[in-house]
Parts: sequence; C-alpha cells; structure tokens
Amino acid sequence: MCRILVFGLTVGVSLPGCFKDVAGQNDGSSCEVGSEGCSCTAGGTCDLGLECRLDQCVAMDAGTTGSADTASESFGEATGSTIGDTGGSSGQASTSDETGSTLSTSETSAESTTGTAPTSSPEGSTNETQDDTGTTMSPSSEGTGGATSDTSVTCGPPEIWFSWWNRNCDWGCAPAMTGTIFEFYLNDALLGSAIDLLCDADACTIYTGERSFTADQVAMIWHGDGSDELRFTRNEGGAFFYMNITLRWSDGANPTSHCLVDTTTSNCNYACAYDFAHICTAQNLSWTVDDSALSCL
Repeated sequence: MCRILVFGLTVGVSLPGCFKDVAGQNDGSSCEVGSEGCSCTAGGTCDLGLECRLDQCVAMDAGTTGSADTASESFGEATGSTIGDTGGSSGQASTSDETGSTLSTSETSAESTTGTAPTSSPEGSTNETQDDTGTTMSPSSEGTGGATSDTSVTCGPPEIWFSWWNRNCDWGCAPAMTGTIFEFYLNDALLGSAIDLLCDADACTIYTGERSFTADQVAMIWHGDGSDELRFTRNEGGAFFYMNITLRWSDGANPTSHCLVDTTTSNCNYACAYDFAHICTAQNLSWTVDDSALSCL
C-alpha cells in the first residue's frame, strides 16, 4: 500500500510508518500494512481484493468488487460513524455522500428542498401572514401592495367658464353709463372682469358674453374638496337675464354646469332672452361646488 517513489535515495532504505509488526508475532519479522494477513491502514483500507475486518486485511467474499467500495465500507465499519443513523429500525433508506459517509433519506431530502412556504401567525394575532420574503402582511394590505386608501381625494382644478345674457339697453331701466361690469371670483379671490357696452336689440344667441379662466390660472386658489365657491357681481343698469357657470375637467370627464340665475326658466339656454323680463338691479350671487358637482367623486 505504501507506494512512494523516492528519488536520490539509496534503494532499500526503510521508510518509517510503511511497515509494522504483525499482531501476535514476536520473531521480529515484518508485514506490509494493508496486505493480506496484516494490519489495515490508519484509514481502515486494504490492498485490492482485500477488506478490513477487525483491523486485519483478509480476502474479500466472492462477488464483491471494487477497492473504492471496499474502502468506504471498511471505513464505516472501522469508525462506526454512520451519519444520520439513529440506531433504530425506522426503515429509512440511506445514501452515501462523496466522502463515503452515509446520509439518511430525511437529510438528503432536506438538502434538496429550496424555498419556504408562507407561514401563518399564531392564533389570535390579527391573522397576519408572511410572504416568500418573510415580510409580514396584514389582511387589509393583501392584494393592494400594502397601500391604504386615501380619504382626502381632491378634484381638479378645472377650466372655469362664466357665460351670460345681458344687454346694456334702455328696456325699462337706464343703461349703465360706463357699461355693464361683471367681476368673477373663486373663493373670494378676484379672477377677472368683463364689460358689456352693447345694446343689440336683434341679438338671438344663447350667450351675449363669456369669460373663461384656465386650470393653471385657478390652480393656486382651487380646493377641490367640495368647498370651492364661485361668485360673480354685476353693477346696476342695463338688462340682465341669466348667468351660467361651466367647469371643464382636465381628466376628460363630462363638463359640470350650473345655471346660477335665469329669468327665462330655460336653464340658461334661451337664444332670444329679451322675450322675457329682465333684471336691472346689481347682482352678487355665488355657487358652492359641492361633492355632487365634482368629476372625480
């Protein structure tokens, strides 16, 4: 078994550790370790065709082949270090690893298993579960990515249009000398104004004047929570019939309209308004854009 090539040394030099006395002999003769009738090696192996039994190399039983198998079997017998052996007759099959050590079926199956299934929390702990990464998930966050609903939703800002029917004519009340002046407010902040100087008795249009404000113009003033107030004022003089307010949403929703005042009872949609009675007095009217008028709610 001790096959060592020694270069530069005189042949015949005895190598310590390669030979030992045969157990039971006292005549001074020596026996090669690992050979038949001699001691097994320190690793519990023998020469080809031999096996280690009771620390002595003997001929293998008929039908047994392969020195590697003999070595691993002898190592197990000599050391008694069977890995995973519980000493009981549980009937579990075992396999050998690359070192010749025996692994039980339960160990090999555990090594080949990857990943862990989600685990449930102890009973009475709000039914929280864990995902594959170990992150704790409550029932309310499952399927929502852990996000919670935001109750402070706001809408807009919209584009705002004021549309009216007015003529600065003497139709029962004196016309305003400076023209009919309209002013428009959002949350008491002045957005702009318009002046109507015309007296066109033949006008048959739905609106005789309009003033609009873009979403960017009202963005800093708009609340979008159902509390926004739109208001207009009109000075005294001339003939006034109705005022309509329209909100045009940037998200593509249908516009929201509100007829603020109307003497024609047409919901601010009568072409020849002078067929009806008109208003001569000053006006200061408002409309609160509540939740029912918001496009996103």
